[in-house]
Amino acid sequence: MADAKAPELKEATPELKEVTPDLKKAFDTAAEDVKELPKAPSQDEQLTLYGLFKQANEGDNTKPKPGMFDLKAKYKWEAYEKLKGKAEAQAMKEYIDFVKKLQDKA
Repeated sequence: MADAKAPELKEATPELKEVTPDLKKAFDTAAEDVKELPKAPSQDEQLTLYGLFKQANEGDNTKPKPGMFDLKAKYKWEAYEKLKGKAEAQAMKEYIDFVKKLQDKA
């Protein structure tokens, strides 16, 4: 009987903490690429992009929650707020990955 090899466990990728010039360049490219998607992202996808973009560029949300009658602003605020605590570099990486996913989907 052949020795069965245990499957290798994939180590969790540690969260990125530092914005490198290469990461910033890839992020800027992804931010331009998203404007050229052949199919517009869904509203949920747009909110994901918005939240990641804001977190990557501005860090944690410090603005007060908009009033209940401004639904668009409320949804955007919530998409950004839920990323509080995520490092800017990690938000950039997730934004890049999400744009690639949207490109593959198109």
